[in-house]
Amino acid sequence: MRRATHGINAPNTDPVQAIWAISPGGVDYALDAVGAPTTALQILEAVRQGGPRADNQGGMAVLLGIPVSDVSVDLNAILLYQRHYCGSLGATEPETDFPLFLEWVREDKFPLEKLVTNRCSLEQIEEARVALEEGQVLGRAIIEL
Repeated sequence: MRRATHGINAPNTDPVQAIWAISPGGVDYALDAVGAPTTALQILEAVRQGGPRADNQGGMAVLLGIPVSDVSVDLNAILLYQRHYCGSLGATEPETDFPLFLEWVREDKFPLEKLVTNRCSLEQIEEARVALEEGQVLGRAIIEL
């Protein structure tokens, strides 16, 4: 299993340039769990380019986050470089997927605690909704009861 070796602070640097500096030519896979227009386009730019031969496929951009608005994509970025762009709803079979996720948590393969970036009380739910709508929640928020 491959593990992440680098982190990029997107507010302080262009994430696509940083990815290409770390992995010249782009990465094989880029995932967007946010769904904001900017990140939805950045994952396509971050994956490696293919070329004109049938065996020269580009990387795959996977959209996991639910889009918050429409995005215009330059289709030539997909066609000319044989990149792939797809969506995934993730755990669509909870009976099978959730036990697997729990096993990964127990084995320290799935750092669940790092995914929660915001916590709020029930009284702060409206503030949390606005922050989520405005793209200020970078991971996942939990409402504590």
